[in-house]
Amino acid sequence: MPAWNTLCTGNPDGYDFSKPKLNNNRPDNWPNEDEKNKTWTTFEEERVIEELGRLTEGLLNFKNIYRMGTSIFPGNPASIRNGDIVLYDQAF
Repeated sequence: MPAWNTLCTGNPDGYDFSKPKLNNNRPDNWPNEDEKNKTWTTFEEERVIEELGRLTEGLLNFKNIYRMGTSIFPGNPASIRNGDIVLYDQAF
C-alpha cells in the first residue's frame, strides 16, 4: 500500500520532508508535565502534511512536530519550544 491514503494522486508536496518529522512522543525537555502526548490519527497526519506542503521553504525551519492532548493554557492550539512544534486537540 502506498504511503499516502489517496491512491490516485500519490503523496502531496512536501511529504518526504514532513512525514519523518511527525512524532508520537513528547519533545525533549518539555516543561509542562501535565500535557500528555497522543498518537497521530491518519486524518491528522494527512491534514498537517498537506498544509505544510503549501508553505514556502523559509517557513519550514523547525525540527519536529509532536501531537499532544490538551494545553495547560485553555484554547491553545499549538506551542513551540527550541524549534519543536506541538499541536494540541484544539488545532483539529
